[in-house]
Amino acid sequence: MGCCSAESCQCTSRVLILFVNLLLWGLAGILLYVAIWVIDSYQVYQLVSVRYMIIPAIVFIVIAIFVFITTIIGCCGVFRTNKCLLVTFFTFVLVILALEIVGGALAYSYRGTIDKGVHDELQAMELSYQNENSSLNLIQSTAQCCGVGNYTDWSNTTWGKLHIGKVPKSCCKKDELDCNGAIVTKPEIAKINKEGCDEKIKALFKKNLAVIAGVGIGFALFMFVAMVSACVLICRREDLPPYTDIYNGPSGGYNSY
Repeated sequence: MGCCSAESCQCTSRVLILFVNLLLWGLAGILLYVAIWVIDSYQVYQLVSVRYMIIPAIVFIVIAIFVFITTIIGCCGVFRTNKCLLVTFFTFVLVILALEIVGGALAYSYRGTIDKGVHDELQAMELSYQNENSSLNLIQSTAQCCGVGNYTDWSNTTWGKLHIGKVPKSCCKKDELDCNGAIVTKPEIAKINKEGCDEKIKALFKKNLAVIAGVGIGFALFMFVAMVSACVLICRREDLPPYTDIYNGPSGGYNSY
């Protein structure tokens, strides 16, 4: 049977589930990419203050993998019109929504930790800086920043007082190969990154938290549509047997008893 008026609701539900599943595949890919980036960034910057961000990132990785499995089940349930698969799909969607709430709550709660934690940790690293082997060098060269607030912060550190008119070489711009960290003249200052690492790193992590939050909201909306559509297919009534009038026989004549 085609998508006639009697089955329009079921047909619409099937199309919606298939369409939503395709969108969820794309959203899952974005979520997986961002979550892996967060974990990779922590390993690069080695900041203790952002280590808790790994927890929501791991939660979202689990969600992304779960979504890939769930969408396959959903598509199979639609094509085969299998109630068992559709119920499984509906259950998995509920679990994913619960995980999203947990991951979103964790990400939001750790947002405040980033502000104070990153600043205090960078400042401690700057004040205790001694040589080129410091992990602060990796942070400055990777994020293309210099100092906590800006490059002038180095003049107030122990290292800066021993190296007047200089900043660590890790402050040099990537394309300035002849930069040695000197900041005496304007041409020398032009060769280094002037922006501080504090705001730059916090903005970087917050931006990706915002992406995760946005994708999470998108997930929730599409999941809701998928749940409603699955309910329509799960709760559908089988076609009733043909109605026989007790007063009329198959030929339409009157039956006497």
